[in-house]
Amino acid sequence: MVDEKGLRFVLDEATRSVRACYAPGDEEENIGPESIAEALAEHGWDAAVLDQREMAQFLDACRRAEAPIQAVVGEVRDGALSLEITHDRMNALLTIEAPRGGLPVTAQQVRDMLVQRNVTFGIDETQVDAAVAARACRDAVVARGLSPVQGRATRFESLLDALRRQPDPETDDADDASALVDYRTLGDLLLVAPGTPLMRRVPAVQGIEGRDVLGNAIAPATLIDIPFPPGLSGSEPSAEDPCLLVATVAGVPMPQAQGVNVNPLVEVDAVDLSTGNISFEGTLKVKGDIKTGMSVHVGGDVVVQGTIEAATVEAGGSVIVKGGIIGAPESSVANPADGAAKTARITCGGSVQARFIDNAVISAGVNVTVQGEIRQSDVAAGQSIESGPPGSQQGVIAGGRCRALLLVRAGTIGSPAGVPTEVHVGVNPHAATRKAAIEQERHAVNEELGKLEKLLTFFQANPEKGEGGVADRVRNTMAAMVGKLQTLEADETALAAELSLTYSAVIHATRRFCGGTDLVVGVKRMQIIETTGVGGKAVLEEDEVVLR
Repeated sequence: MVDEKGLRFVLDEATRSVRACYAPGDEEENIGPESIAEALAEHGWDAAVLDQREMAQFLDACRRAEAPIQAVVGEVRDGALSLEITHDRMNALLTIEAPRGGLPVTAQQVRDMLVQRNVTFGIDETQVDAAVAARACRDAVVARGLSPVQGRATRFESLLDALRRQPDPETDDADDASALVDYRTLGDLLLVAPGTPLMRRVPAVQGIEGRDVLGNAIAPATLIDIPFPPGLSGSEPSAEDPCLLVATVAGVPMPQAQGVNVNPLVEVDAVDLSTGNISFEGTLKVKGDIKTGMSVHVGGDVVVQGTIEAATVEAGGSVIVKGGIIGAPESSVANPADGAAKTARITCGGSVQARFIDNAVISAGVNVTVQGEIRQSDVAAGQSIESGPPGSQQGVIAGGRCRALLLVRAGTIGSPAGVPTEVHVGVNPHAATRKAAIEQERHAVNEELGKLEKLLTFFQANPEKGEGGVADRVRNTMAAMVGKLQTLEADETALAAELSLTYSAVIHATRRFCGGTDLVVGVKRMQIIETTGVGGKAVLEEDEVVLR
């Protein structure tokens, strides 16, 4: 015990507060850290029990004191703990506050708290012991839930790639960039016979449930085992293996996301007045030409051994022309009203291949590949436009407009005569068209919904008019319309990525750019004033179009 003279500490058992007492002695006394520590040690305390600000004020008062003084300078606290369970109940977070002269938190107190909060799963005893040994912690994870293992959705694996023709090293000279390309070997149709495997369905595998720290089961997402869609044309699941889709007719396979249709192949000598216009959901092979003024609408591919004149061709697949695509220039038409009819118009979801393109409007979902020249034409491709054999300086794009997402390539881009030529890359040319179509369809659906809502309101006011299932049919139609709007919103969301700029897009002239040519990459434009002596690539760098 310290003498009544000098410094001592007293614990108020009722309030747990620490009171400092000081009585000045006969001689002046300097109260320092050692004397404070000695006085605290008599109670088994350390400096943690003191409020440093209050203690500093008390020491200052001691230096001036002529009579005994005392003041509350701290308090004794036991260690404290709290437990937080995250909102997803996948973690229990322990916080321990260190004691101040009192008792520390024990492991048993932590376990009692876990039981009190109903935490029964995933308790980490090692972490509990470590937190208790450290005497203090914040948000230590002392229990972890087990996340569910998600299953695997139904997969549909196309088997068509294994059926396609592989390059023949005896005839395909890929190393000779200047070699002539034999376009008769390109675009060969993939034909299948009855019984040919087309697609394999891998059934869905359900996931494994998890568990949260409260012991509750967490179910994984339920997966629907999607079958092959009904109504496939020319194919059906195999009788021996229901997960294998096989062809039932000979024809051209048309893959979908969850199945394959097989379209029969129609072959004609020519498309002219003797055949009339052709429209069917299949693949068309023309031994001769598609004559001026004729129209072809097919769901598959169009293969033309001759030429396509000023005709209209729409195909769900690709258009392969062993000859050329040639329309008459509108300025040569005596009657301007007939100008559109004299222009060759090709629209397809796949690619266009031809020997040359002249005075035509081309819209291809993928690529446009031309052996020779593209002149005075409006060409749009979802991926690339290429004129001339790869790696050569052949091929010309002169006059008109060419637009592609990734690449436009030719030996010469533009005309030495300065014929205005525009080349665009970096933005999908079809995306804006599809966006406008979606907006138009949404407007039509909303108008129809408005009419149906008025009709349903009328039936509610006049129930007898909606009897016989009439009102129910209106409700069903409205539900279908709402579903259509949701589909349009999803399509518009998916289309947003296609409307974004592709910074890696390139305009490549392997020989030269001619004066009078406008090069557009994204929304940035460069005008070629004078013909360049060498070729180059137009790319977007630092928000400007540059040649390199």
